[in-house]
Amino acid sequence: MPDTNAEPRVKKDVTAPRSSSIAELEARLQFALDVADLGEWELDVNSGTLTCLLRNGPDFGTALQPDEWALEAFLERIHADDQGRVQRVIETALENTEHWQFDCRLLLSDGRTRWISVKGKVLGNADNNPRLRGIASDISELKRSEALAKGQQQALAQAVAGAPLKQILDTLTRSAEEQAGGNIWASVMLMDTDGQHLRFGSAPTLPESFNQTVERIPIGPLAGSCGTAAYTGSPVIVSDVESDPRWVEAKSAILTYGFRACWSRPILSSSGKVLGTLAYYCREARKPSAFELESMRLLVNTAALVIERDLETTERKAAEQALQASEQRFRSLVNATGAIVWTASPTLEIVSPQPDWSAFTGQTQEEMQGFGWMKAVHPDDQEPTAALGAKMLQDRQSVYAQYRLRRADGQYRHVSGYAVPILDMEGKLIEWAGSYTDVTEQKLAESRLHQLANHDMLTGLPNRAYLNEHLQALINFTPLNNLIAIMLIDLDRFKQVNDSMGHDAGDTMLREVAKRLRAAVPQGDLVARLGGDEFVVIAHAPEGKTSAQTIADDIIRAVAAPIEINGSRVFSGASVGIGLYPQHGRTKEELVQHADIAMYRAKAAGGHCYRIFSDEMSIEAKSRMVLETALHQALEQNEFSLCYQPRMQLPEGKPKGVEVLIRWNHPEQGWISPVDFIPIAEEIGMIDELGLWVLHKACREIHDLSRRLGQVLELSVNLSPYQLKSPNLKDKIEAILEETELEPCHLELELTEGAFIEDMDASNQALRALKTLGIQLAVDDLGTRYSGISYLRRFPIDTVKLDRTLITHPAEGLDRYVFIKAITDMAHALNLVVVAEGVEDAETLELLKRARCDEAQGYFLAGPLTLEDLFAFLSAPQRIT
Repeated sequence: MPDTNAEPRVKKDVTAPRSSSIAELEARLQFALDVADLGEWELDVNSGTLTCLLRNGPDFGTALQPDEWALEAFLERIHADDQGRVQRVIETALENTEHWQFDCRLLLSDGRTRWISVKGKVLGNADNNPRLRGIASDISELKRSEALAKGQQQALAQAVAGAPLKQILDTLTRSAEEQAGGNIWASVMLMDTDGQHLRFGSAPTLPESFNQTVERIPIGPLAGSCGTAAYTGSPVIVSDVESDPRWVEAKSAILTYGFRACWSRPILSSSGKVLGTLAYYCREARKPSAFELESMRLLVNTAALVIERDLETTERKAAEQALQASEQRFRSLVNATGAIVWTASPTLEIVSPQPDWSAFTGQTQEEMQGFGWMKAVHPDDQEPTAALGAKMLQDRQSVYAQYRLRRADGQYRHVSGYAVPILDMEGKLIEWAGSYTDVTEQKLAESRLHQLANHDMLTGLPNRAYLNEHLQALINFTPLNNLIAIMLIDLDRFKQVNDSMGHDAGDTMLREVAKRLRAAVPQGDLVARLGGDEFVVIAHAPEGKTSAQTIADDIIRAVAAPIEINGSRVFSGASVGIGLYPQHGRTKEELVQHADIAMYRAKAAGGHCYRIFSDEMSIEAKSRMVLETALHQALEQNEFSLCYQPRMQLPEGKPKGVEVLIRWNHPEQGWISPVDFIPIAEEIGMIDELGLWVLHKACREIHDLSRRLGQVLELSVNLSPYQLKSPNLKDKIEAILEETELEPCHLELELTEGAFIEDMDASNQALRALKTLGIQLAVDDLGTRYSGISYLRRFPIDTVKLDRTLITHPAEGLDRYVFIKAITDMAHALNLVVVAEGVEDAETLELLKRARCDEAQGYFLAGPLTLEDLFAFLSAPQRIT
């Protein structure tokens, strides 16, 4: 009898020598089978002998296996659920089928399973000895993917149909185990009502005694994989329970059941709240494969949807019972919130009453009957909606739908949601069901953010991103004989106004100057704001310098007129630098740079004037060279120092961490602003050395300070765009963390949006490499440049820092709280921490608290402090109002 515990293998050639042509043909055939990773399968019906020649790879083991089997012995190696089906295919093929095929699970000797697919033809000979000959292939990867997708689809369908939460979670965990082929066991733990423990949610194949052991496990930093994942809100991968410190107190329980590895991932709500955990248990001491990690991520997302829906449903029912709300009040609430739950026939026709649909659209049952419901869809959306319906009828798969729907008051609202096919036990389509949500406000917020991506919030002018795109387009499509003037405008005495009268007065001044520039510049030409008090004008100059001088004179006169601010007349001026295309450059970088040099010449001349770039303007380069030399000496002579600005956690106002700021005290020039020397350090290639110096010193000082205080502090360090491009940045940071003993999770690197917007693919790769260290990543000054929250989904960002102008001056006509709340909610929906910068008054702080902003920093809370002043500040009781 053959050894049924051994895997099938490729049959060795033990036949007598053949002719060279036959041998060559067989060699080619064997080569083709090897390359295609295919095996052979042949059944001699009369003798009942099965020849099974499968590929011998790492997933099938390496033990020697027999070439020939009794059919009964082979069937015993097939999963019990598949045996009958395989036997029926063989019997049917012998009766009346020339071609045949079956898929089945093959049981391996180590307890795992692999899916194989066998298909072939029925062959006969003169002796009437039929044979079934076929080709065998491994389809395990395909089945794993199908199991995941099927589990997610079934779970969502069950959720829409109102199935119990445990049944839905069982579907997800079974799909996880099915895709693993018996290699892992899955479980879901749910957050207990006390918020301190995890309770049993689903583990359909784990022993009941094991589930009782892990019931109500505590949440903490050393509470096994699940308890730690719930505590940190991050995945916890334990490859060996025996040696991992997080399993010290509980490892005996899991080792008793033969599990050596446990990988857990937190299940997070849309607001980032921990709802529970998903865990994979494995009897091998190993890390998860890439597919297993991805399957956990997909199943966690689906689990989050159904758990959050279940919690919402439970809370809603409790509220209804407590308030004894009537059906009418419930429908009114649904109508007010924009939620629509509906069902339709298998052909997508309305055949039964739809209270939610009727309450929202105002349609009667007679009006919505059949396909009458389509009349409530916006005319422009009816054709794509019908196309989506046709796809649903063809594929019978869950779909995401989004369109505009007419509300009962006649207003069209944006709704979005999923439509799910509801099947009976036999897989027959019973009906379609869906739940749509009113997302109009979100759409409006996205539209506003899109507007902000190309426009400055304070003045409404195009911003740097729009300017770069517009200028490049002009250069690309403007003939060389058509002249363009690029004018950089810097306001004179703006800093004095800002410092003496406050930021609000400075903002008023900037808005008024923006209006005057638009009026002074010919229609069709561009006025943009770079930031601060810098503006740019791009104008057509048909007469070259003469045209540019005329426009510059108009600009200077417009800005020079007095400005009324809070009852006072304020006077300013404009220093204008002019570069001409193509005379002064044929790239946007050259033109802006030369206009910038000319602008500084205008300021050096006393302001309130313009200068046109010329090759003789070398003083700027000389002064910059002096500063470059001084920069190199400054680092060598220890002229730099660090200070720290606290970041406070809201709403309680406790210090969460600090942002490090660099200061340069030049022995002759005194304090030099980072605004002046950081760009030069970037240009001369010194920023990497300077940035690493800051990082090393700050990590050491904050690590030592945390020990002195007995309090963990998070450290935020700015990362230059040039540093992000360094090929060995990750290794350098890793070495600094190891040397200074600062935990990676306590370090946050801040990048401006411009640091990764130019080459998103390269930036994404660099950021993900940094994330492997366990550090946090933040986007600094959100709202000053590109202002796009939606594109952040492409990057592994943990935190967004809102620029001061974003929270103090939203777009004109917007309520400040509503605007802050919209941006904060959208960031939270992407699981991002929100930090507000530049908080300078109690009113702004209160708005941030109401909007559920996570953290805040600014002079109202605390300014930049030396290390010792920071120690004194953190040692004192903290309280903000």
